[in-house]
Amino acid sequence: MSDGFSTPEVEQALISALMQWPDKGFPVCHLNTITVESFSDARHRLLFDALLHLWSSGKPIDRAVILALLGERKQLDAVGGELYLNETRYECCHAEEMIPYYVELVLERVARRGLRSACVETFKESKAPIPVEDLISEHENKIAAIPHGVVEPESMASILDRLFDEPDKDVIKTKITKLDELSPFGHCNMTLIAGMRKAGKTALALSIAANVARQGVAVVYYSLEDHGTELSKRIITGIAGVPFLPHHSDKLIAARNQLKQLPIQIIDSMQSLSGICASIAQLSQRKEAGLVIVDYAQLVKAESLKENREQQVSEVSRTFRQTCMKWRVPMLLLCQLNEDGRTRESRALEQDCTAMWLLQRIEDEPNVMTLSVPFQRNGPSEQVFRVTFRGDVSRIENYQPNIDER
Repeated sequence: MSDGFSTPEVEQALISALMQWPDKGFPVCHLNTITVESFSDARHRLLFDALLHLWSSGKPIDRAVILALLGERKQLDAVGGELYLNETRYECCHAEEMIPYYVELVLERVARRGLRSACVETFKESKAPIPVEDLISEHENKIAAIPHGVVEPESMASILDRLFDEPDKDVIKTKITKLDELSPFGHCNMTLIAGMRKAGKTALALSIAANVARQGVAVVYYSLEDHGTELSKRIITGIAGVPFLPHHSDKLIAARNQLKQLPIQIIDSMQSLSGICASIAQLSQRKEAGLVIVDYAQLVKAESLKENREQQVSEVSRTFRQTCMKWRVPMLLLCQLNEDGRTRESRALEQDCTAMWLLQRIEDEPNVMTLSVPFQRNGPSEQVFRVTFRGDVSRIENYQPNIDER
C-alpha cells in the first residue's frame, strides 16, 4: 500500500519487468539513475541488486539463475522466498511498454522522500545561528538536486527519421553566419567559448543568447560572475545597438520591451555543480532549456572532496557533458585560457567538449576580432574568420569592414 512516499506494488512491477525484459529495462533505469536506494522495500532492493549484477555480467536472467544467486548470497528468505519470487516474475507485469511508466512512478516517490529529507534537514538547521539567506540558498540547492521525471533512450528509427526528414531540426543557429557554416551547433553538444581574460567571451555568449531566443528557443544563462541585472543591461544595449546612456532612452526602452518577450532566463544564484545540473534537468523536462549557457566553467563548485583543483574542474566538465547527453540539450560553456593558450586548471574541458570556439583580439583593430574553431568533432578544425566586436554595446556580430564609419 502506498503511503505517499513509497509504492511497493509499483516497485514489484518494475522488478518483474526487469526479470522479463532486462535489455529494455536496465538502460531506462540507468538513464534515469535508478539505483538500489531508489527502492523503499528491502526485498526489492535485494532483487534489483541481484538482477543488476546478472545483467551487468552478461549472464541470463531467468528463475533458476536468480534463485542460485540469491542462494549464494543467503538472501532468498529475505526477498520473500520462492513464492514471492514467482509472484513477482509471473504476475506483476505483462507488457514491456509499462517500463517507463513504472520508472516514472518510482522516481516520483524518490523525489517525495528527497523533499521530506530536505525539509527535515532545513528545519533542524533553521534552529542554528545561520544567516537566513544562506539557509534559503542551501535549501533551494537541496530541492533543485532532487531528480524527477523520466528519460527514455531514443530509438534508432527515430534518430534516422529525424536525420533524413528534418536534418536542421537539431541545429541551433547562432546567426553568426560563418560560425553556423563552419561549426554547426546541435543538441547534446557541449561547445567551449574560450579566450583570455577580457577577450569578449561573455559578449559572444550574450549575443548568441539573444539571437537564439529571437528564434523562439528557450535560453537559460547561468552566470557565476556577473549579476543578472548587469547582464540584462548588456543584452538590452546589444538589441538597441546603442550604449546605456540617458539620451538613448527611447531605443533602450524599446529594446527592454523586446527583451521582455524573449524566452531568456538568467540565473545568478547557483554556484554548485549539482544545483546547476538539477536545474537543467527540471527546465529541460518543462521544455524551458533549448540552449544552456554557463559563464563560466572554472567558477562552478564541485561537491567532491578532491583537493586537486584539476580533478574538480574535470568533474565539472564530465558532469556537464553527461547532463547534455542525458537531457539532449546544447550547452555553451565559457572558459578562460592560460597564457599558453590551454584551458585553465584542467585539460578535461578540451577533451570533453564537442568543439572549441576561440576568441582573440587583433592588435590595432579594436572593433575586429578573430573567431576560430581550433578543433571540433563534427567538422574540419583550424577554421578562422573575423567578427565585428562592438564593445560599447557588448555585442559580437557578423564581420563588417566599415564598422568605424557608423
